[in-house]
Amino acid sequence: MWKGKKMRSNFAGGRVRKLESQATKHRIQGGLLVFIILVAMLIPGIYFLVPMVEAQANQTLIEKQEKNKVIVLLSTKELTPREHIKESYNQRRIDKENIPAGALTLSDLSNDYIVLRKIKENTILTKSDVISLNDLVPDSRRYQEYEGVIDVPTGLEEYSEKIVVDIRYLNLDLNRNEVILSKKELPLLIGTTLWLQLEDERERKLMDSAIKEKEQDGGSLILTIYTDPDIQEATEITYVPLDERGLTDEALMDSEVIEDEKQLE
Repeated sequence: MWKGKKMRSNFAGGRVRKLESQATKHRIQGGLLVFIILVAMLIPGIYFLVPMVEAQANQTLIEKQEKNKVIVLLSTKELTPREHIKESYNQRRIDKENIPAGALTLSDLSNDYIVLRKIKENTILTKSDVISLNDLVPDSRRYQEYEGVIDVPTGLEEYSEKIVVDIRYLNLDLNRNEVILSKKELPLLIGTTLWLQLEDERERKLMDSAIKEKEQDGGSLILTIYTDPDIQEATEITYVPLDERGLTDEALMDSEVIEDEKQLE
C-alpha cells in the first residue's frame, strides 16, 4: 500500500519536472526568438545609423577645426624691401596655434602696403613685415638740433603733455611776425637746446634762412604752443627765404652799408 503511493508520487514528480523543463526550454526558445527578431530589426537601423553618427561626428569635428582657423595672407613670391604687396599674396586657412603674432588678414589691406624686409615665397605676412604708405617715413625726414637760436619759454621742458609748436620769426622793429615751421613736435628739449623733426629740404631751407636773417637783421625765433594739437589745424607758412626775396649775401651787405651811412649822416 505504501509502496504504491510512493510509485505514484515519483511518477507525478517526474512529470512535473518534465513539464518544468519543457517550459524552461520554451522560454529559452522564445527569448532566443525575440532576440533574433530584435537583432533582425536592429541590423538595418544600425546599418543606416552608424554612417549618420559618423558623419555627424566628422561634421562636428570639422566645424570645431574650422572655428580654430584664421584666414591669413601668404606671399606668392619673394618680396624685396619697398616692394608693394598689391596682388603678391594669397589667402589660406591656418590653425590659430600655427600662425605668428600680428599675421595679416585681408581686412588689414585697406591701405597700400610696402615690404620692409626681404620675404621668402609662401611666407605668412605679418604687420612687422610691412608698412602702410600712410605711415611710411619720408626718406628726407631728419631730426635737427638747434642750440640757443630759438627762444624757449620758461618751464616748457616740464610740460606734461605732448608739445606741438610753431616756429616764428619775430622782429617788432620791422613789424614782422611770420611762421617758419608749422605744427612741429619737440621730441627732445633740454634747456635752450631742442630737436625738431624736419620733413624735407624745404623746411631746412626755411630754418637756415630765418637763422641767418636773425643774425643779420636782429629779431628772434620763438615758439608758439598749440593748446589742443589733436584738433587744431596747422598754421599757414608765411615766412619766405632770403634768396626767394632776392636778398643775396651781397644785397644784404649793401643794405647794411647804406643803413650805416644813414646813421652816420
